[in-house]
Amino acid sequence: MKLSIMVDKLNKELFGVKVVFAGLYDLFLDVVRNPKAYGFENSLMGCCGTGLFEEGILCNHKTLTCPDASKYVFWDAVHPTERMYQIIADYTVRTALSVFL
Repeated sequence: MKLSIMVDKLNKELFGVKVVFAGLYDLFLDVVRNPKAYGFENSLMGCCGTGLFEEGILCNHKTLTCPDASKYVFWDAVHPTERMYQIIADYTVRTALSVFL
């Protein structure tokens, strides 16, 4: 069953509850393909370590990082930077959460 159909079903079945879906795939794809449109310089490498593989515990105070994380989409191989999280939050409020505003 498609997720959007499940969300609709839950909204009909759960009285007093409003379930929303925030589809972020298209946003991420657009940012990775068009980083300059969002003010990023790098969307293919992470800011931490070599930028290619490290994540989480491998990125620590002893690991090299880029000079300006706000220019990168990703902090490590998996996690977005603080700036990208802000874009995600703004997008989510504008789209999925707009039903509450």
